[in-house]
Amino acid sequence: MTMMPEVTLSRASARRLIISLLREISPRLSGAPHHITWSDELDLRTDVGLDSLEILDLAGRLHGMFDMLTGDLPAYLPEHTRLGDWISHIVSTAGRDGRPVRFLTSGSEGTPRICPHTWTGLMQEAIWLDALLGSRGHIFSLVPAQHLYGFLFTQLLPDAGERPCTDVRDTPLLTWWPRLGPDDWVVATPTLWQHLDESLSGPWPLRQGVSSSAPMPPALAERLRSRGMQLTEVYGSSETAGMAVRTQPGPYELMPWWTYDPASGQLVRILEGQVCTCEPPDTLVWHGERSLEISGRRDHAVQIGGVNVYPARIAAQLAALPWVAQCWVRPMHPAEGHRLKAWIIPADPAADMSEILAQAYAWVETHLPPAERPRHIRIAPEPPYTEMGKVSDWPI
Repeated sequence: MTMMPEVTLSRASARRLIISLLREISPRLSGAPHHITWSDELDLRTDVGLDSLEILDLAGRLHGMFDMLTGDLPAYLPEHTRLGDWISHIVSTAGRDGRPVRFLTSGSEGTPRICPHTWTGLMQEAIWLDALLGSRGHIFSLVPAQHLYGFLFTQLLPDAGERPCTDVRDTPLLTWWPRLGPDDWVVATPTLWQHLDESLSGPWPLRQGVSSSAPMPPALAERLRSRGMQLTEVYGSSETAGMAVRTQPGPYELMPWWTYDPASGQLVRILEGQVCTCEPPDTLVWHGERSLEISGRRDHAVQIGGVNVYPARIAAQLAALPWVAQCWVRPMHPAEGHRLKAWIIPADPAADMSEILAQAYAWVETHLPPAERPRHIRIAPEPPYTEMGKVSDWPI
């Protein structure tokens, strides 16, 4: 058996992770990473301006992510405010002593859930992806490091392949884009790739890109490849990590450690002697045992007043109306109520939003049974995207 090389989180990766979390915790720091020298001597309180609650928030997220309060050397981060101390604690605990790494789902199906992963499993994927990508160029990241996709491609993979990595989310596009070389990679979501495609005309210096977190429209993938770019699409979820990849149009191919069990419809992975099974989050069409196509999200039912209703089907009915471009339907959170809510994008961006709202309420009242009727409808020009480019739940 070939032993997998041991890879630990580097100080550079831990530093990027802390900066990415701070960007999420304290919106005033968006844009600031390039105006602050993030040295080990930096004091999070006096130099960055974090207050005690923000320090506790940052510590809580890191403790939860790396299970830092267990094991032989528990690290209670709020005792320190020096950045270098935080980095040292992360590097000394991440993945050690069997600690899991925990991620949150996007909340696209409701309340975000905690998803633990073993360090061995994550490193297995990072090392395999490093070999798949091949060229050892610079990685330019447009995704948060604290989410699973970003953690794999902008933390573990750069460390596994000794690649430099830079978070360019707060850097003006025309500052970093012309610096791209033929061996460099950009890591982004389909929404961000759409933005790059629309914003940058003419020949592209970029030759290689990675996309994940949501399906990429085939037309967009075709346009990116027509620019001479090698596009690697990764299919997975926060619960499973990566499951399959494709580097050209057509089906995805399962990663080597996953197998498909046709009898149960589940995917199976054996890791460290343990058999793990999971139900794919999407409906998959199989071509043989290892090739698959994604045909849409699973149609999960929820109960409204004791009646099973299917939000995805209701959203599809609304989206089929001529005056609707896109629609999402979700159950309300308990604090919001016990019915459904809907988010609608009009087909005509110039339409009167109040008229569309009235039409939507009138249609659901006359065409849907009571349990299926969204009791709160929002009309908006854009989807409720998260920073990862996923459609998320929304408050009402």
